[in-house]
Amino acid sequence: MTAGLGPPTDLAAAHRSFRAAGRLLEAARAYGLRGVYDLSDLSWRVAVVAEPELAELLLDRYLRPLEAEGEFGALIEQSVRGYLERGRNIREAVRSAHVHVNTVRYRLRRFEELTGTSLDAPDTAVELSWALAARELGHLHGVRHELAAAPAVIPHARHAVPRGGRDRGPPPGSMGSHGISRSARMGNAEPPPGRRHAGHRPRPGRTAEHR
Repeated sequence: MTAGLGPPTDLAAAHRSFRAAGRLLEAARAYGLRGVYDLSDLSWRVAVVAEPELAELLLDRYLRPLEAEGEFGALIEQSVRGYLERGRNIREAVRSAHVHVNTVRYRLRRFEELTGTSLDAPDTAVELSWALAARELGHLHGVRHELAAAPAVIPHARHAVPRGGRDRGPPPGSMGSHGISRSARMGNAEPPPGRRHAGHRPRPGRTAEHR
């Protein structure tokens, strides 16, 4: 099962939580993920899925220039990815890649030469991370199969369905899924305002319904 969790909210704002859950679900499915995900898990990667035109522009700027280098270009991309994933700490990137530090330094310098950018610039780090995430999406779309189970959208507090698979009740004071319609919990469609029922606040131990 794949599910998106919208932020905790009161009944009057449930439609916004539902929309957020839908976008999180769309992103999780695009990345081939299984489980329950909220904004803290996917963060800006949600926007990568929603903005394919921008992704193409950033791919053109940062990654496609490396393709002219053949296999070495793939090694450059690998080193740049590791460098960013480890907070632009070159020693950590070297340790995880199991290569000499001078090798990584040369690859990073070659990246800057090919793209005309500086890896020290904050904008480069943001845009390059976006391009790398878009590249990952492209690879996944080429090999991913449809999930066997139907995904669920759950516009509810993240505590309702823990990622470990065990259900726990929402913390005191949070809104349970009983305050919105069944179609919203199942992810079929956003319930029209006139069809939402008041519901009741769940007791500790009750969970959001999902399949």
